[in-house]
Amino acid sequence: MSATTTRPDLAKLSARLAANNARVDAFLNSLPGRIDRLVEAALAGDWDQVRQVSEFIALSGAACDCPELAAKAEVVANEAKQATDSTTLRRGVLRLICECGRARPK
Repeated sequence: MSATTTRPDLAKLSARLAANNARVDAFLNSLPGRIDRLVEAALAGDWDQVRQVSEFIALSGAACDCPELAAKAEVVANEAKQATDSTTLRRGVLRLICECGRARPK
């Protein structure tokens, strides 16, 4: 075993952590505006817009380590693709809104 050990570059790790935190914060801070669009689309019966917003939330939520949020958004996006039962879809939108509230920083 070598007497010298290589230490991790803490400056690079710190910078990467800060960048990841900024990305997650930006996503979480964007949720109110996205929820507004989601509600408007659901009230108008614009299921394609509901699908688009939900897919964005699902993908971003997964990338930002918000698995519950991503899962609920994915369910809504899939339901919006079919758009056969508007009552079920609207309930899914409400569940997604609640999950967005839980994901947002206090």
